[in-house]
Amino acid sequence: MWSSKDIACIIFLAVLGLVSTALVVQMAGLISGIPGANYVFTIVLAVQTSFSFLAYEGRRWRFFVQFSLFTFMVIPTYLGGPPFDVPGRIHFFITGFLADLVINSFYETFKKREKLDWWSVSGALLFWVMLPFSALLIRPLFYSPEAVALFANVVLLLLPVIIAESIAGGYLGYRIYLRVRKDSFK
Repeated sequence: MWSSKDIACIIFLAVLGLVSTALVVQMAGLISGIPGANYVFTIVLAVQTSFSFLAYEGRRWRFFVQFSLFTFMVIPTYLGGPPFDVPGRIHFFITGFLADLVINSFYETFKKREKLDWWSVSGALLFWVMLPFSALLIRPLFYSPEAVALFANVVLLLLPVIIAESIAGGYLGYRIYLRVRKDSFK
């Protein structure tokens, strides 16, 4: 059974993701009109992803529920495609499910070895590298080949940025988690 603390954390982190998306993350795609340009701001959401995984402490399905709620809330934004494009965001659900399944499977192993920083960084990296590639699997079903090719080119061009920002975001999320955890037990 999920505690009220878990539910509050899920809702808070999903809303925080919506606010950061509306204020920062969607701006690259909004200003340029280039599909996939939002990955320039991966670090903003990678910090939240890393913090989320750590806050749930390896408990299953909380991240998936949080990311699903986040996905429903960002439908009117430019994150992941044009606003109100529900089929174009199916890959968010798939990636959230797979990430929750895979990343949380290794939580106990990393915790026993006191390497949660590595778990946090690798979790954020895996999630944010997996997200655009799952989009490339889904987009041909809903978009023209030209739009898919443009998105693929942008993602491949931004892949080093996505990797670097995911690593940095994963580490920052870990540091924020340590600070919040330390302050909450005083």
